[in-house]
Amino acid sequence: LLLGMHFNSVDVGSRLLSYALDINAVYRPNDNPVIDRLINKGRQKYVEGIVDRMDIRQIVRLLRNGRVVWYAPDQDYGTAHAVYVPFFGVPAATITATSRIARMGKAAVIPCAHYRLPGGRYEIEFGPALEDFPCGDDEQDTARINSTIEGYVRKCPEQYLWVHKRFKHQPAGQPRPY
Repeated sequence: LLLGMHFNSVDVGSRLLSYALDINAVYRPNDNPVIDRLINKGRQKYVEGIVDRMDIRQIVRLLRNGRVVWYAPDQDYGTAHAVYVPFFGVPAATITATSRIARMGKAAVIPCAHYRLPGGRYEIEFGPALEDFPCGDDEQDTARINSTIEGYVRKCPEQYLWVHKRFKHQPAGQPRPY
């Protein structure tokens, strides 16, 4: 399970990654069906498959069959199936699915980031597989995922897709940053 991150090079990075690996990419369908169809048509040219983020069974099936799945849990998908754990010191509603998917899929979780470099070049960086993951505590696992992603974002924070409003939902009583 590749722990993906939403940098502004997400589609270019995925395309470059597909030259080395047959990957399946997990995505959130676009609310506009025309745009969704166009995006998917473009992505299907270079990935083995695309999977709706809600189709956990398919994600697990792919992993159990030894397939590589790119999965990016670094967006605020709301409070259902989420816990508030720090992301750059701010409580962030973060889905707990990463640990469940890794456990059910019997998959190692390998961080994978992509950065734009000067001169029109790109770099894909793989981290070591997370050890002792999942640990069985959803909140601890999710905090670890956010901490891991933070480490990669710190390398090029200007390339991270902050427009996704990572802190959209906040615990009761916390100020809303947007």
